[in-house]
Amino acid sequence: MTDGAPLPQHLHFPLVLADLGGTNLRLGYLADPAADMRFLKKVKVADYPGLGAAMAAVLSEFGTPVRTAIIAFAGPVGGDDMRLTNHPWDITPKKVAGDVGLDEVILVNDFAAQALALPGLDAGELSQIGGRGPVAHAAKLVLGPGTGLGVAGLVPSPGGWVPVAGEAGHVELGPGDDDAEIWRHLERIEGRVTAETVISGPGLLRLYRAVCAAAGTAPVFDAPEKITAAAKDDPFAARTLECFVSALGRTAGDLALVFLAKGGVFLSGGIAPRIVPWLQAGGFRAAFEAKAPHRDLVAAMPVYVVTTAEPALAGLCALAKGTDRFAIDLSAARYTA
Repeated sequence: MTDGAPLPQHLHFPLVLADLGGTNLRLGYLADPAADMRFLKKVKVADYPGLGAAMAAVLSEFGTPVRTAIIAFAGPVGGDDMRLTNHPWDITPKKVAGDVGLDEVILVNDFAAQALALPGLDAGELSQIGGRGPVAHAAKLVLGPGTGLGVAGLVPSPGGWVPVAGEAGHVELGPGDDDAEIWRHLERIEGRVTAETVISGPGLLRLYRAVCAAAGTAPVFDAPEKITAAAKDDPFAARTLECFVSALGRTAGDLALVFLAKGGVFLSGGIAPRIVPWLQAGGFRAAFEAKAPHRDLVAAMPVYVVTTAEPALAGLCALAKGTDRFAIDLSAARYTA
């Protein structure tokens, strides 16, 4: 954290902005601080041997010269070598800089990047799920089930908004009042059931298998998207979605208490925008608010589904453009070629 000195902190333009997850890599281009971001392409990480090769291929395709990369990274950031939480790529920022021909690489946690986007979102990019209006200058929370479960906070300070990254997706998660039998059948990850074990794309499939096992029936669907598509007609897929949104609501409510997120709780990632009717049906909000002795406090907090296409890239763009809304020190996250 800094004393509120405006960004950019001597960034070298043009920039490539990258949102790197366990499944996809999304790339944007920013020619200078006054320009609009240009979205380039989304590619599958499994199609490339490493990050440098993927970025170089896309940039070559578009003929876009760049000097700096700002990368939203799905995992803990720090050190000279890092690994994605849900993909076996090892990331060495200096090697990426050499592979792509960059002056420097800057890494930011992927959900910290999404948190940076929150102050700039407008009503057309959000779908509200209960609660009242947000409190100005109060903490915000973003979490998103996708390949994993990402979480970050955005808290106010005298110098501006401060993103708070963490690995809250890996905290323990127990069953709700009516889920105990289903939880008995859940696949454990190294002996644990975490929030991400259930509240993610792979978690949705684990939960469906457990629902079927508890009912004594064989599972039919083998992919998360098939479960969500069938939930209107298939009772086991429907029960899976009910359990999923309840678990998401319980976890979101717990984290809302941790951050005292009176500025709003924001649901992003690949799954939430596709299940808005299930989130609006009541089970999510009931689980979110069941936080005695602070039910009234949590009940007032608004929850929003983020419907804008690329929130992490939007957050990186806001950071790169030099807005004085943020108090963040990039020095520890910068790697030169």
